[in-house]
This record gives sequence, C-alpha cells and structure tokens, in this order.
Amino acid sequence: MSAIQHPNIIAELAGDDPPYPNAGSLEQVDRWVSQWCDPIGADEVDPSQGDFAWRPNTGTFFRPGPQFDSRAAGRWPRQDSSAVWSEFAWAMVAAIRDQSIGSGELPVVGADLASSPGGDFTEFHWRWGTHSIAHERHNGWLEDRSAKRLEEICASLATMVNAKLFPDKDPVRPQDIPVHYDGDGRGGALATHKGDYKFIPICASSAARKGNDYPNRRSGLWFDTVLAARQGRVNISRLDRDTQARLRQEAMSPTWRLDVGLEVVEKKDITRKRLGRSPDGMDALNLA
Repeated sequence: MSAIQHPNIIAELAGDDPPYPNAGSLEQVDRWVSQWCDPIGADEVDPSQGDFAWRPNTGTFFRPGPQFDSRAAGRWPRQDSSAVWSEFAWAMVAAIRDQSIGSGELPVVGADLASSPGGDFTEFHWRWGTHSIAHERHNGWLEDRSAKRLEEICASLATMVNAKLFPDKDPVRPQDIPVHYDGDGRGGALATHKGDYKFIPICASSAARKGNDYPNRRSGLWFDTVLAARQGRVNISRLDRDTQARLRQEAMSPTWRLDVGLEVVEKKDITRKRLGRSPDGMDALNLA
C-alpha cells in the first residue's frame, strides 16, 4: 500500500484525527516528499514517471525518487530513476546563493587518495558550513606529499576561522581542523604521516551509521550528501566550472538497488567502468 493511501493520511487530509495514532502521519509523508521527491511544473507531469500532486488539490506536483518509490509508494523503484543523484539535487548544489562563509562549526576536509601512484587521482575537497571552499586533484602523489598538502590546507582554514573569531576566543590550530580520509586501500597509509593532525579514517566498507537504511558507510555517505543537497545544505557554486562539470559527471554516474530493505550504492569498480575513471572527486566531497 502507498503511504498516501493509508487511513491515517486520508483522515488527516480531511481534518480528522488519525484512526491509528501509532502508525504513519501526514507530517511524516510531508517530510518524505520534501526529501525524496523533486518538484515539477504542471506542464511536466508524466503519469509514467509516477508524478503526483501533493498535497492533493494544491496544484503542486512532484516526481518521486527511488527512495520514495520503495519506502513510501510501496512499489519497486523504476529502472530509469535508479541513479543516486537527480538533476534537481545537482541544480541545488550548483545554484549561486549567499556566499557568506562562517558558522559555529569548524571547516572539514575530505581526502580521497589514489589507489596507485600513477593511476587514479588524489583529490581534496574542503568546506565550511554549507559552502564548498575549494577542490584539488593531483596525479602521482604518494602519502607523504598528500599529508604535507593537507597540513597546508588545514593551516589556511585555521587562519580563516581565526579571522572571524571574537578576541576572547582561543585561536584554532591547524591540528584542530578535521580531515576525513578514505581509510580503505592506499588511504589507510596516510595515518603514518598524520603526526598530531586530526586525520580521521572513514572506511567505506565499515558499518553504516544508519544501519536500518544502508549496508555500509559508502552507501550512507552518498545518500547523506544527496539529502543534504536537496535541503540546501550543500553549495559548490564557488568552485570553478571545470571542477563543477567533472563532479557532476561523477555524481550522476553511480546507481543503487534495494537489497532486503537496504539502499545499496553500486561498487566503485562498477562506477569506474561506466564513467571511464574513478569518482574520486565525489568521494572526497562526500567525505567532507
């Protein structure tokens, strides 16, 4: 049964109390629609895509994403919508918005190290709050050179933070800036070069933080970033056009499937074959 057809939802839409208070709610469906569906214009409605009006009779239409299909609409996701990212989500991250940077949280760096010195790219992505500040990619770098560059990035970020601090606050050190790096494969060797810096390994194969939703950390990272993007909490508009275009290609490439109720992002090797390269840039963005 589609959640929209649940007796509670029908009752609440009519202004009545839900007959099953401990079951689904209208507020819950509203949240699912905002998180898992893309708004569309009335002239774009296509029944074959599962498009629907929400709330009913408001003239506002949505196209369901695969999560809504599987979790709310009670149907198997349509094959043509199995990409992790949607055009709407990417348009949200690339849109030029308020460029002010600074928040109560520290900047964060994401680092995805190449699997081999002459193969894939080592890529760094750093953000402060909702804004991506910069993105770099390097070919042929070993762990010692990557660690040195990460220390430099942390130093520049600490300077940015301290410039915004009130005089009575203790200054932030470069060693305080968190660096999330891929702890699997070659990235694991970065730990031997970290010194007293806050280099934090994130292992893609480890258990997901939301174990009821995803089978591993990698799937969770991809979907968490998409959700943040849809909510306006990711902004890459400061990055140059070439970097944005490359990241978009990588974002749109991976697909996912439903496996025993869990949302599984395809393995990186499969994405690499389809894309013609490894999605190292998006991995770094996700880590950040």
